[in-house]
Amino acid sequence: MLLMAPMVCATEVKNLYSATVQGMTPEKEEVLLERAYARSAEDVLARVSGQVDALDDALLAQAHKLAASWVAQHSIEGNDIKVSFYPESIDHFLYQAGLPVWGANRPSLLVWMIEETDQGRVIYGSNHSDGALAQFFDRAGALGLPVFAPLADDSDQQSLSSSELWGLFQEDIRAASERYDTDITVALRVGRNGDQYTFEGLLLYPEQTVRLAQTTAPTKEQGLSEVVDTIAAALSNRFASSRAKGETDAFIIRVEGVMDYQSMVKVERYLNRMEVVRQVQLETVAENSVEFALTLDGSVQAFTNGVSLSSLLRLKPVSALDPQANRITILELKR
Repeated sequence: MLLMAPMVCATEVKNLYSATVQGMTPEKEEVLLERAYARSAEDVLARVSGQVDALDDALLAQAHKLAASWVAQHSIEGNDIKVSFYPESIDHFLYQAGLPVWGANRPSLLVWMIEETDQGRVIYGSNHSDGALAQFFDRAGALGLPVFAPLADDSDQQSLSSSELWGLFQEDIRAASERYDTDITVALRVGRNGDQYTFEGLLLYPEQTVRLAQTTAPTKEQGLSEVVDTIAAALSNRFASSRAKGETDAFIIRVEGVMDYQSMVKVERYLNRMEVVRQVQLETVAENSVEFALTLDGSVQAFTNGVSLSSLLRLKPVSALDPQANRITILELKR
């Protein structure tokens, strides 16, 4: 199902640690469950890490052996088996493998897709869908990416022409995307070169634009899957938590505009819910601000990337001449 883009920021993804294996062939229950656990573990590890290509055969073989010990519960309905894993087991395995853990709070993505067809260039959206867009959404859903489609209505056509989208003109794409107010915009063009499909695109973050590496594939489905995997890896690298062995990153933040106790509690709860934050320690309380010492699973940049998705806080620019500039990161409550 294609979802029209909402007026939202970061989205909480449900069931990160569960998977359903469909169409299992009836056989001995012990063998059936072993296969279901292994396949479900692959799906969940890909969704939680966002790093499909990093899950090589050796790592997956190890996961298959451990999968049964990770299972919290399972249920069987006909030929479908739903498996839920203990989050701590999945997270520990990924950290031990040097891979990130990407929590449920994920950025919303608006997906502009244009394809060169025999009838000309076609922009797809919730009012003008196609198998290509559906394939993109299916793969994105499997990896826990909250993706939304533009309406592709008259208003969109007036604000973004097919030539502008095909040319990947970022300023035009950004302007057309303001209507939807999602966190990140994906612009993707699909073409043909002989017997190969070609895919090129952009990831438009609020503060920068990243060009996706060109992808070629013999089928549209394979190419779209590879593009989604690339996008998931890029976002995981930017927002997920990581844990270097024997090493943590601790630093001080000041949150300004905290006028009362309730606001302070709200900020502290928000910080504790961030996947990249391992520990929060209240340091000092001033008249209109509060300072916290944070221990991170990952870099300071990963923390600030996460804050950029917040509806509660925002980064406050600090002059390089400010004596506090190199000591603390300053945030402020959004009004």
